[in-house]
Amino acid sequence: MRYYVTIGKGDTAERRCVWFETDANGVTVAHVSSFEGEVVEDGRKTFEVDGRRVGAGAALHMLVDAGSHDFAIENGTDGRELVWRGERLAIDVVDERELLARRVAGHAAAGPRDVRASMPGIVVSVEVEVGAEVAAGQTLVVVEAMKMQNPITAEAAGVVCAIHVKPGQAVAAGDALLRLE
Repeated sequence: MRYYVTIGKGDTAERRCVWFETDANGVTVAHVSSFEGEVVEDGRKTFEVDGRRVGAGAALHMLVDAGSHDFAIENGTDGRELVWRGERLAIDVVDERELLARRVAGHAAAGPRDVRASMPGIVVSVEVEVGAEVAAGQTLVVVEAMKMQNPITAEAAGVVCAIHVKPGQAVAAGDALLRLE
């Protein structure tokens, strides 16, 4: 199973794909690569890892290529936080199934979020403009698929900050239609 990790928020967030394997010698290795268009020099990096929970389980101790790291994952004011070397950073970890679900359905978490096409089709209409305040459940875009018109609605209230499509445009499942803040 692959895990998609975002540490930090906004333009400075670090995004990586991580997956684990056990090699022929029984050593656990972590593979780390980029996702969402970011580039890692050799495509992926591999590290020997060993981790243990400490105390009641909130703190973790990891050996990564013989380097020792202590950290904790805690609930912060704006969601989960990684506490490492005295710094608190927002963290989001999802598996590949959750990432796909978020991409198709849009993500209702706080902050800017893309509203995505749930199916391939043709954009029939865009029902909002940049700057418009929208309510949860409000129709944003109408996509025609298999001769049926399908309204794409807002999962949560927000403000339209960007529109990525126009009427007549073909879209694939998961394509960003617009962005809400």
